[in-house]
Amino acid sequence: MELNELKASWIELNSKVNHMEEALNATTITQKVQAPLRKEPTLEIVIGALTLLWTGGFMGDNFGAFAIKPALALPALFIHCLAIAAIAHSIWQLVLIQKLEWTQPVVETQTRLAEIKRFRVKGAKQFFAASLTGWFAFPILLLQTLLGPSVLTKVNPFWILSNIAFGFIVIIGIILVSHRIGDSHSVTNKFNEFLAGTQVTLAERELKSLSEF
Repeated sequence: MELNELKASWIELNSKVNHMEEALNATTITQKVQAPLRKEPTLEIVIGALTLLWTGGFMGDNFGAFAIKPALALPALFIHCLAIAAIAHSIWQLVLIQKLEWTQPVVETQTRLAEIKRFRVKGAKQFFAASLTGWFAFPILLLQTLLGPSVLTKVNPFWILSNIAFGFIVIIGIILVSHRIGDSHSVTNKFNEFLAGTQVTLAERELKSLSEF
């Protein structure tokens, strides 16, 4: 009887050790994958914060001029809003990444990683569209910072409107092409992987290898 109890205790202890090893390995893999995934959103937050300091400081220093001619603040306001949106998007990415755990079933982890990828690709496309239609705000703001807010009055309004129109035309063209070739096309997949970032692609491969193991 004592021998049987000893065997049962040994089996139970061995099972607990195996579970602990599996949990430790899963935690190690989670930390190993989460850390690289956090790099790009963290960098985007830093860049966004520096941009906010730039635009916020510029608008604060020239508040008097903007009170007289509010239109002079439009380039700074556009970039300021873009930076806020980028920071909010990156923070939510970090929240999604934090929920990614290798201790969960592989299928569930793959679903969470796919959600992160979709969210990142969608945000990158929106940022690309906004930048494509309003890219001229960046050099104008730089000139305003160096030479004063009144620089905007020397810019031809037709040039600004033509750039906005060109940006919309390019965006519409990209949308039409993407609908024509479909989401399953190799070009679309490669473009989405590029927007998602290398770390997301590497994490997907890691999960795929685990599911096939």
